[in-house]
Amino acid sequence: MALNINGTTGISGVDGSASAPAVTGTDSNTGINFASDTVNINTGGTTRATVDSSGNVGIGTTSPSVPSGTALEIYDSSTSRLKLSNSTTGTGSTDGFQIYMSGSSAILENKENAEMRFYTNASERMRIDSSGNVGIGTTSPAQKLDVTSTNNIAYALDGWALAGKGDSSDILIGGILPSQFDTFSFYTSGSERMRIRSTGGVMIGNDGSNRIGEPNLHVQHGGANNNVASFFFADTSDRDALLIRHNRAVGGTNAPMINFLNGSGNGVGHIHATGSAVTYNSVSDYRLKENVVAISDGITRLKTLKPSRFNFIADADTTVDGFLAHEVTAVPEAITGTKDKVDENDKPIYQEIDQSKIVPLLTAALQEAIAKIETLETKVAALEAG
Repeated sequence: MALNINGTTGISGVDGSASAPAVTGTDSNTGINFASDTVNINTGGTTRATVDSSGNVGIGTTSPSVPSGTALEIYDSSTSRLKLSNSTTGTGSTDGFQIYMSGSSAILENKENAEMRFYTNASERMRIDSSGNVGIGTTSPAQKLDVTSTNNIAYALDGWALAGKGDSSDILIGGILPSQFDTFSFYTSGSERMRIRSTGGVMIGNDGSNRIGEPNLHVQHGGANNNVASFFFADTSDRDALLIRHNRAVGGTNAPMINFLNGSGNGVGHIHATGSAVTYNSVSDYRLKENVVAISDGITRLKTLKPSRFNFIADADTTVDGFLAHEVTAVPEAITGTKDKVDENDKPIYQEIDQSKIVPLLTAALQEAIAKIETLETKVAALEAG
């Protein structure tokens, strides 16, 4: 039965139950009852909340089981729903803040037409606005994910980083650095590897300071014994490993497909194309040359050449005409490399030949031969007239 409480003497020895609480108001089955180091709050003859001997609070359960470091368990076998409402629009099911289970999914929901904010150390760190945009470091996210930072790194995960602004090459492991100059820089191992300039040009191995003009692609390699660029096509089908197209060549205009520059940025050659052919050109302007003398020993030098027929080991079924590179001593500028040279792993470094460099010698020798033939023809003609 319910008892009246005297504030000076208190009550002891009466615990009550859920259906007959020890302390009630005018409703006999609504009130508080007691157990061993436990206080229960009951309504309508049912326990709704319990404070156990450890200080844990259970709402919807009489045996709160909470992880270490927490003190509140809320349980509802039908909806598992917690609603916290300090709403400006009311306290109905369509407003306020709710935490609940939907099937096996945990739901954290702001029913209001407003943002959700997340704080640490008394400062806002992230918010989701009413349209679903997520802002980290900003209270006004303009995109689905808007990350803003006043320091170097705005987002990082397992060594990958998306930088905010400023130069952070001293701390970036790898990532993307957008700058205030409308460029994107890509980092690995703390160093910039690629940059997209505001013009859309892609700079690889260089920030663009050494570029010529405004190329769409600029590739630079500062190291030794490495390729600047490699193109490898593993497919055995008849396809292009590298395709270069210039629309000017379609109309028959001689169009430069590739330009070659020396270290000073001066042109030294081109590959040109027309609508039907390709030409390979090296600079040969007289203004670039000095100490010019005629070749006077063309035949003598030509006779040292040893043209041969052979096949390459890798292409055993094809026989071709050519030279063995180390034997072309008459035109040393036609040969690149040294006979029998190997690298540090004893891998051969093969000699190469530019057979076009032999053309001047062939021309000189042919001119000498023609001169001899013409002299002989003159003498024969004189003898026949004789």
